[in-house]
Amino acid sequence: MPREGPFRLATSSLLIPLDETIFSVSATRAYPNPVDRGVTSHSTVELAWHGFKAKISALLPLPPFLAVSTPVPAHGFVVTAALHHVPSAHSPGLAQLTAECLLMAMSGNASVDVVLALLILSLAPERPDDEEKDDKSNRAPRPPSPYRLISLAYSMGQNLGLESAAEAALRRGAELNHESWNESLWRLQLWAAVVNRYALLSMMYGQTIPPALVAPRLPPLARDSVEACNRHLRAEARLIEIFRPVAVLLCSLEHRDDEYDIPSVNELHDTSRSAFDQADVFIRNGQPPSLCNDAKCIEFALCLRMGSLTFWIPSPLRDAREAVLRCLNGFGQTMRSMLDVMLGPGGLEPTHLPAYAVHLLSTAQLCFRRAVRYVLTAYPQANPPLIEVSRLEQAEQMLRTLGASPRFLFTHAKPMGNLNTAPSTDAVANGDPAGAPGTALFDFDIMNWDLSFLYPDMSAAATFPMQM
Repeated sequence: MPREGPFRLATSSLLIPLDETIFSVSATRAYPNPVDRGVTSHSTVELAWHGFKAKISALLPLPPFLAVSTPVPAHGFVVTAALHHVPSAHSPGLAQLTAECLLMAMSGNASVDVVLALLILSLAPERPDDEEKDDKSNRAPRPPSPYRLISLAYSMGQNLGLESAAEAALRRGAELNHESWNESLWRLQLWAAVVNRYALLSMMYGQTIPPALVAPRLPPLARDSVEACNRHLRAEARLIEIFRPVAVLLCSLEHRDDEYDIPSVNELHDTSRSAFDQADVFIRNGQPPSLCNDAKCIEFALCLRMGSLTFWIPSPLRDAREAVLRCLNGFGQTMRSMLDVMLGPGGLEPTHLPAYAVHLLSTAQLCFRRAVRYVLTAYPQANPPLIEVSRLEQAEQMLRTLGASPRFLFTHAKPMGNLNTAPSTDAVANGDPAGAPGTALFDFDIMNWDLSFLYPDMSAAATFPMQM
């Protein structure tokens, strides 16, 4: 990850980089290095760097991560970010150092290396600290969410001109095979990776339309390590483009406060079904595991957003609400596939999963648990082994071992998903024959489905009649 390309020194005397650093005093201090600060030793960093490359290459095979000979980078923030991927390197000192680096980045100390560090951090796993053993008065600071980290990388990259540099590199086409253009190629791949990651996480976390992608235009190149990266970035881009129409329609419906016409909701149903069918290729193939997991996470996040429309659409618009419910016919299978990320064969080791995947897996477990509890309450004659109670408990136990965040979610959100014994006022008003047990503080009522909805392949009405 050296910053200096073959023409860097020659051009630096002719072109002054006009970015935010030239008009501020934020970049007068170098980013701290964990070795210089005494957080860790040089030998530990050397060992951790090789461990980091082995892990990150499964998530993002950028050429410097694939080469055995790539030395430990000189930039302190890049080293600090890499250490987050090695559990043995975690310490309160590393967390404090990361917080200091992030403050410097947000204050305007910008460079291509900082963009790389933020990208690395956005893919980092959950911090394996034990919150229960922490002194609350001296607890290590929590990092920003992966989406916030990649948003900062995306904004900083635009301000540094990476977008324009990528366009210039794309115009060179096959010339990028020449080593003289290595620096341009590196910036192009880095920016394509940042844009892809920003687009992926925006569909998992936010209510925004993904930006235009660079990766589909990456030229085929001769060098294996370079082309392996391009293939991965193009595959990521295909996944993003599959879900883009759903994200666009959802943004339109979520911010519509006047009326919800049935044709628009029907269009959402058709578009989402088409997207989920296309994404099934990534899920069934399972390779690379990171893309398979991303496809599952996006499906779950989009299903959750579609389900929330049933709360936003006013109750009198019954036809529109029922049209939205049609969009959720596959939500049960989507949540089961999320459980497979933790419990299924193959795939990434749970400790290698990025933090955003752990957050969504925890949310999926909580939502599925609520759906199962509702079914068991509404259908007391249902055979308990039919419901994946044991798998849910197993997934929860595994997720709890991955860090403080999933433990916090299960500790505080799990009780809100419990069912109250008394029917809610809304349930009585709407004449829900199942009794609609409880409206929690969080809208877990979104998961109050009948048995046939959770298991569409069986005749629920004939086998397990509703309790009147």
